[in-house]
Amino acid sequence: MTESKPATKRVSRRALLVGGAAAAAVAGAGAFVVTFDEALGLGGDALVLERLASAVLSVPADSPWPAPEELPVLERVEDILAGLDPDLRAQLRAGLRLFNHSAVVMGVNGRPFVLLGDAAALEHCRAWERGAPVQTGLMHVLRTFVRMSYLRDGTTWPAMHYEGPVSASRGYPRLGNAPLPAEDRAADPTVPTVHPDAETEHPDGD
Repeated sequence: MTESKPATKRVSRRALLVGGAAAAAVAGAGAFVVTFDEALGLGGDALVLERLASAVLSVPADSPWPAPEELPVLERVEDILAGLDPDLRAQLRAGLRLFNHSAVVMGVNGRPFVLLGDAAALEHCRAWERGAPVQTGLMHVLRTFVRMSYLRDGTTWPAMHYEGPVSASRGYPRLGNAPLPAEDRAADPTVPTVHPDAETEHPDGD
């Protein structure tokens, strides 16, 4: 009886050469841009975030929404980043620089993201949203951080008909995320009481 061998996917020499050339081009372009980042100030994280915010938060002049550049959006994004785990923060900042430098290779302008015009900058963001999982994931995180930092400002609330926290407008005391005291939990009939040793019944009854 002949022993069957596991199937393996063969990669052609052409595919290796093309993939290697593409990787070298991306790395080379990134290195080229990084060389001038410090000298010209074109690749700092703050500048990338500023350009990203202007692309993601495009507000017409006659809009009821306040202009993003008039609000401390970047400062709030930096506050969010500062509160992250150091390793995660380093990874996001590395991804931010890759996003900036990749515009040199992905676009037709041969420029980093911070130097793109409004239409080209928005198209670069959309290209990353349609890209590989790591690209779409990074864009989702950065876009969420930017929009959260913008909508956190009270001057944006009237445009979406939000009156603000009821704790402030109606004088309710703020409880935060603190759990109820044990005696209040026992007296509250809406709080289920489950013995720690009780077995959890399967929803299907098994």
